[in-house]
Amino acid sequence: MSFYACLSFAIVSLCLGGVAGCLFCVAFAKIFHKKFLKARISVVFLLLSVVVAFGAGGFVFIKNPSFELSAFLTEKLFFFALFAAGFLGAVFWKTVFPVLIAFYIALSAFTGIALYSEFGILPDNMSVTLNKTFIEAGKSTFFVDSPENKSLAVEVYVLPKKLLLPLPRVWYRVIGTVDFSYIDDGKNIRLSSEFSGDVLLDENSKNSQKNSFFARHLRNYMGWVLKTRKNLLVPLPQNELLPSVYTLKFKRKTEILSCRLEKNL
Repeated sequence: MSFYACLSFAIVSLCLGGVAGCLFCVAFAKIFHKKFLKARISVVFLLLSVVVAFGAGGFVFIKNPSFELSAFLTEKLFFFALFAAGFLGAVFWKTVFPVLIAFYIALSAFTGIALYSEFGILPDNMSVTLNKTFIEAGKSTFFVDSPENKSLAVEVYVLPKKLLLPLPRVWYRVIGTVDFSYIDDGKNIRLSSEFSGDVLLDENSKNSQKNSFFARHLRNYMGWVLKTRKNLLVPLPQNELLPSVYTLKFKRKTEILSCRLEKNL
């Protein structure tokens, strides 16, 4: 399922839950002769307008609607949970609704702080300097025998489709170099014998340092957030006069990252 499809289905599920909650309150009040907020009728029409807009927009902008609908069925529990959240938020708008809003804001802030602490501000471009025995990429320095037949390794993470937070969908950093002949087999490139760069702290060492209940669940959550990892390899120019300076340019499009190396004049 694509991110846009997941976002559309999530908003539709949440709004339909709100519609059902408002209609439930109106019906309950009519049956038991109770008063109800007249604004609920307006909210119903407003939410239905959102449903129609995202439903129609989804079929226009989603490339393969039939495939996305089948993917929707495989994730029906997730979207039912959103429907239930919308229903409860509409019924108990004084208690549950503020709690849901506060939880969403807190989760967004916590995840954003954790990601920016890990990756820093995502650059649109980065200075790369080639020297005889080392390569400088931004603030990092990678020592090599020679920059010949080397590629820069860019580690890329894509947030899970179901993590619908107002954050960049793709996170990345330059982590080192590998031989030009390196074949990415999906494993952690940092463990390759051809890798030259920073090696992350061993997971067992992390666990021995922080093993509290909160720390374990924090690691599990961030492990889920950053579970989709891949490597982009940017070949370095050959037979250049050293030192030479380049600019590594990044281009993001939702969940797709592309890189290119341009020589500075």
